Amino acid sequence: MKIGYGRIGAAFTTNGTFVDDPSVLVSGRPGETARVTTPSSGDLTISAVHTASIVPGWFAIFNTTFPEGTVYTLSISGNTYSGTIAKNPRGELLSIIMLPPGLAAAPTSSIDVAGLTASHQYDIGEYFVGKNIEIPILPDWGINQNDPTTVQRSVNQQPWIQRGVPYRTLNFSPAALIEGDMFGNGVTMPMDWEQLWAQLDRGRQALYVPRWSNPDGSTSQNLINRTAIFGTASVPPQSKHAAGPWFSTTSVTVEESPIPT
Repeated sequence: MKIGYGRIGAAFTTNGTFVDDPSVLVSGRPGETARVTTPSSGDLTISAVHTASIVPGWFAIFNTTFPEGTVYTLSISGNTYSGTIAKNPRGELLSIIMLPPGLAAAPTSSIDVAGLTASHQYDIGEYFVGKNIEIPILPDWGINQNDPTTVQRSVNQQPWIQRGVPYRTLNFSPAALIEGDMFGNGVTMPMDWEQLWAQLDRGRQALYVPRWSNPDGSTSQNLINRTAIFGTASVPPQSKHAAGPWFSTTSVTVEESPIPT
């Protein structure tokens, strides 16, 4: 599993006009959007000055009214990358870019969005920049679909439906870890499990991506878009000694911060 952690805040500017406070773009609540008016001509540019300079591994936009298929250019760490707005099954609009390893630390980033209607208003819910780490997990991970919709009935049993916003929960267990990957600053991982967990606990949001590649090893943008969960670890793991220098953990549960549809 790849995890986008250590997400950073940012101060935003644009060559258009922000109608709403752009600080909500890093609020961790994709359902809370900032509206921006595009310029009278040319592409829309949104620039971010990060609150900390990190080596980025992931970039994402969650909950936007940019049309499906909209192409944008991300500028970060002195490089540019192309992203496309995709639509998930319930109509959730998002874009996620898995960045290559070894980039320079990034104090800023920006997106240049082409093909939008001039002087038109669009919404964005979340602008995510985070680090990346890969951890080994057991193959029995799962994604649960949760629908809080309720059905009540009148006295003559006619249904009255109160719709809720569906959200997903991800359950996974890290694979067996050698002692150095549990307590020793990392052997096969760049940090040990307890150090990573300190970056994920206390309600910190992260991007959890259990599947990102095709059987031939090539990157699958569809699998990234469909399996990635932006959310909070709600059930922490218990570290368990297995034998000798080997350790295991109990299952971790992550609750999604969903895109309302």
